[in-house]
This record gives sequence, C-alpha cells and structure tokens, in this order.
Amino acid sequence: MTHATDPLETTIKQGSADFWFLAFILMLGLGLGLMGLVYYSKYFLRKGKEMTPARLAMLISIGIGLHNFSEGLAIGNSAIGGEIKLALLLIVGFGLHNITEAFAISAPLVGQKVSWKFLVITGLIAGGPNFIGTIIGYNFSSQPLSVFFFGTGSGRNYVCDWRTFSGWKKI
Repeated sequence: MTHATDPLETTIKQGSADFWFLAFILMLGLGLGLMGLVYYSKYFLRKGKEMTPARLAMLISIGIGLHNFSEGLAIGNSAIGGEIKLALLLIVGFGLHNITEAFAISAPLVGQKVSWKFLVITGLIAGGPNFIGTIIGYNFSSQPLSVFFFGTGSGRNYVCDWRTFSGWKKI
C-alpha cells in the first residue's frame, strides 16, 4: 500500500493537480481488489450448487489465481519502474507465501481420488496468473497504472487477510 500512496504524496508536495486523479485511480484499484473476491465467492457459492471437495479445491485455486494476478502486476510494475530491490522482495515474499497456498488447494482433496491432471490444472490456475500479471505489469507501465496495480494488490491482500483472521464466511 505504501508504494501505491507514494506517488500521491509526491503530487501533494509538488502541488500538482494530478493528486485527485491518482487518488481516484487508487480508490478504484482498492475497490476492485476488495470487492472482486467477495463477488467472485458469492457467484461461485450460489445456492443450489453442491460443494464437492474437487469443486472447493477449484474455487480456492481460482480465488488464489485472481489474487496472484494482482501480485504479478505489482512485481512487473516495480521492475519496469527501476525498483529492482522491491521487485525481488515481492518475488521472494510472494513465492514463500504461495507455497502455503498449495496446502489450501489440496486440503479439501485429502482422502479423495484425484488425478495428476487435476492437480496440475489447479496449480496452473493458481500460479499462472502471477506470471501473466508480471508480464503485463512490466510491459504496460505508467504512474497511474502503478498506483492502480498496487491498489488492486493491496485490496486483494486485505480481503484475504480479513477472511483468514476473522473466520468470515467459513465453507
């Protein structure tokens, strides 16, 4: 979030009129990040659908993939912005925390017969968007996009942290 708000602080110090535009972009990114996963889970958990272990694993995989796309955008945008130390820190940090996300995907499948194909597909759905987001974030860079990308990543992290620690909407 700090990297999303730094450009806003700079515009305030410079007395630039870009502050309101960047603040709007940040709020848009945060809103998309915060509400995107909420609406996604409501759609996926609509009434009348049976929640099988494989369906739950796929739900978790897709949710993690959406979350990881935002992380990739932040990595790519920081790399193209010349902040290589930040990009490396994000890669290591996200990589370490993505390892634990595999447990979340596989947990519902304990005791179930699951094919390697299904495991590979859920892994690609969860991890692939990070790579794609990094490429997009690296190739499409500007200050407003940087604020937006860091905003969506922050929003998604807040939703995931809030759901994890508050026990919200346990499945």
